[in-house]
Amino acid sequence: MPQTLPPDLVEALNTAAGAAVDQSAGTPGAVVGVRTDTGTWLGTFGTADPSTGKANTRDTHFRIGSVTKMFTATLLLQMVESGGLTLADPIADYVPAVPGGDQITLDLLARMRSGLANYTSVPEVAALIVADPAAPQEPDAMIRLGLSHSPVFAPDERFDYCNTNYLLLGRVIEQVADSDFGSLLSEHILKPLGLTGTWWPGDSAELPHPFARGFTLLVPSGTPGEPVDATDFNPSWGGAAGSLVSTADDLLAFSSILATGDGLLGAGTQALRLDSFAPAPSMGPGVGYGLGLMQIDGWIGHSGDIAGYRAA
Repeated sequence: MPQTLPPDLVEALNTAAGAAVDQSAGTPGAVVGVRTDTGTWLGTFGTADPSTGKANTRDTHFRIGSVTKMFTATLLLQMVESGGLTLADPIADYVPAVPGGDQITLDLLARMRSGLANYTSVPEVAALIVADPAAPQEPDAMIRLGLSHSPVFAPDERFDYCNTNYLLLGRVIEQVADSDFGSLLSEHILKPLGLTGTWWPGDSAELPHPFARGFTLLVPSGTPGEPVDATDFNPSWGGAAGSLVSTADDLLAFSSILATGDGLLGAGTQALRLDSFAPAPSMGPGVGYGLGLMQIDGWIGHSGDIAGYRAA
């Protein structure tokens, strides 16, 4: 375990993070971490369960939404290194009936330049989830709904954030490896790196203990005074694009390894990944998007939102 950061820096981090939580829109609590080459700080704020007053701890589990994409893209790049596929492969080689699939490469999917429609923006998907938030949703059904509204633009014409891309990449990874996504994630990333707090839920709405309850305004009955408890909403609709559960400790560890590639990718593949960013203007001025990574004001990583939870 890295050493603790200097006391004056710890005090400043506690003050800044505490103020940010206090100023957020009714957030019950958060776990915030910083790791440098000289030490680590991890602060816990607010409650994991407002009804009981149970506090957050460094072991509290959260749904991490699209931070999942960092893991999915890493699995994809590991398969590139093993020779199982190439980033230049068209998605048509793996999944039939993708509009323009012979021109949409795995690279374009991973860098959000496919031209496919984002299934989470399709009205039928939102209606399906709101109608029964606890019901499992098949990734293939989500893919079909995204493809039914595609294409939005020609392949590689521009950037457009699209969860459909990462569900498709999840299917490619499973097909090439002849195994399910959760098993591959565990075998190639979680176990080798000792990420014991990170969990693939599959089609389950359960969360490992201890966990934070999540609250949302993204359903019609939610109000600022009474947000909806989304803890038991089934995340299966997010699949390889956004279903993972993790802890702040695990994400600090994964981020540190992600920065160097050590234990994940060879030097050449790591260099390719860190050179893959292209402008993503729809995400904001100066933002770039690469192979499962965002670049924002010099920071490299990924953010994630799913009903009730936010991660970065």
